[in-house]
Amino acid sequence: MTYSRTISRLLGATGLLLLGACAAQGQGLSPTFLSVTPSGSNFDFSYELDLLDNTKIDNTSNVTFYDFAGLVGTPTFTSALSGASFVGSAPLLGVVPSSLGQTDNPTLANANLAFTGASPITNTTGSTINLGTIDIISSNGLVPGGLFTGYGITSFNAQNGSPAENNSFIQGPNTPANAPEPGTWALLVGSGVTGMVLIRRRLRIHR
Repeated sequence: MTYSRTISRLLGATGLLLLGACAAQGQGLSPTFLSVTPSGSNFDFSYELDLLDNTKIDNTSNVTFYDFAGLVGTPTFTSALSGASFVGSAPLLGVVPSSLGQTDNPTLANANLAFTGASPITNTTGSTINLGTIDIISSNGLVPGGLFTGYGITSFNAQNGSPAENNSFIQGPNTPANAPEPGTWALLVGSGVTGMVLIRRRLRIHR
């Protein structure tokens, strides 16, 4: 197993564990990574947004994907449930409370979705409800194995109205500093091979 594959698997396992810890709380909004597909010269990151059991959302509820690398425009939401409506924005500072402890770079835009339904939605069905799909456009692609971006949510306990806030990590776009695109890797590797050949030739000449 190569070093890069080992790192990718560790990142993947870490992300799944963090998401599991978030869901294990049994309350809140829970985004799940679905796919990333080309969108012109950009990439469309899709996430399913679920409402966990014993959770209520109203017009103070938000989902924030922090420091979404290469963010283009604002996120959009396609509803799968009547009354489920979210409007996207791209604030530099996350709407979700900083008390959740999520890192937020004030120079990088966040992908935020605010609930705008006409009335609150409460889930006391004993199971998860699929609210719809979030699409976020980025100029950056996805790192094989997953690079994780932080997110935070605000919602409420359906029984007593207490805040149900949590945060975790989810697959998101790469950043050029973290992982060059495949074409760049090829160029770097090619340059390295060329350099090695030139060095060997020079060594032979000076023998």
